[in-house]
Amino acid sequence: MGNPGLGLIKKLTDLDTLLSTADTDDLTFLPRSLVMATLPHSNQGSKIVWERRSGNFVLKVLSAHDHGLPYGTYPRLFAMWLTNEILRTGKKHIELEGSYYAFLQALHLDTNGGVRRRFKDQVDRLLSSAISLDVQIPGHSKHQMAIIADEKNLWWDPKHPHDQTLWKTDIRVNEAFYNHVMQCSVPLDIRIVNALKKSPLALDLYAWMTYRYFYLKKETLIPWRLLSHQFGSDYTRVRDFKEKLKAYLVAVHTAYPAARFDMDDRGLTLKPSPPSIQPKLLPGW
Repeated sequence: MGNPGLGLIKKLTDLDTLLSTADTDDLTFLPRSLVMATLPHSNQGSKIVWERRSGNFVLKVLSAHDHGLPYGTYPRLFAMWLTNEILRTGKKHIELEGSYYAFLQALHLDTNGGVRRRFKDQVDRLLSSAISLDVQIPGHSKHQMAIIADEKNLWWDPKHPHDQTLWKTDIRVNEAFYNHVMQCSVPLDIRIVNALKKSPLALDLYAWMTYRYFYLKKETLIPWRLLSHQFGSDYTRVRDFKEKLKAYLVAVHTAYPAARFDMDDRGLTLKPSPPSIQPKLLPGW
């Protein structure tokens, strides 16, 4: 079987001209915790705890949903939408206007029955999850626990996506998660997100790289072993993970050509590069 990362490369168009005209309408955001360490890429079955490590940072996701942990691209895309709404409105109470069909269209997703069922299931999983954040450095440790939503009312019927209900779909975001979003969100380019959204690994790599480029001052080597702890959820052998990651890194570079990096037997070397969203576009900069 071929590497799916190579297939993604073939589907990407040249974004150089498009990306040179970025404005604030192209902004989207993701909480830093979900950039530094990531959600599962694939179904984790009956597992209810998920852990990823990035240097001194440890992310745990705990599921309270009967169906298990959130995984794949859909919870990532919804987390971006929710983060945007929190930042845009400054509110903990987020209301969703319009039909389920219109919401999927706004996210540039297919609207067929399979997508409608899977997307709703993944949103249910995400909003029923709790996130544990730990920072562990010599002489100091920090821990924070936050559920994502105190309350959710998803009036989405996958069988009748065009229906408008008498009750509004709304989410009451937990205060700790709200504060995390307000203080620690990473800006991304929605056009690059849309180009890479078929692959959760490609989305994770793009978000992580543009975050690192905001503060990277010198070339930095990240060994394959550490990258596998951060991104390699489906691989037991580092060498298998390395081959997959290489193809997706090329795909990310196709969509984000300003990203500068090298790959060799030691690992991935990031080189100072412009972030995909320039600071001048960000509120308060």
